[in-house]
Amino acid sequence: MNNHPWYKRTKMFFSLLIFIIYLFLSANLYGKRVKKEILNHTLIEIKFIDNEVSRGILIGKMGNVIFLYQDKHTKVIPVSSFVKEFTIE
Repeated sequence: MNNHPWYKRTKMFFSLLIFIIYLFLSANLYGKRVKKEILNHTLIEIKFIDNEVSRGILIGKMGNVIFLYQDKHTKVIPVSSFVKEFTIE
């Protein structure tokens, strides 16, 4: 098979195709697993300066921002800012 001129192109194409499929499947599996773990966390409460309370599942914290999952929406709450919160749909 190695003596045919089309063999190297075909081998490269299928190798690349298999690699892309592997990346897609592994990323999909990882995303489902992480989502399942996040949804199993307990609810937390965040109290603002004006005594308003926001409840939800803590996704994570990056820098000065807290990500909170609440009612099928992700709320981004800045820790040190005049902005109270904004929602990602």
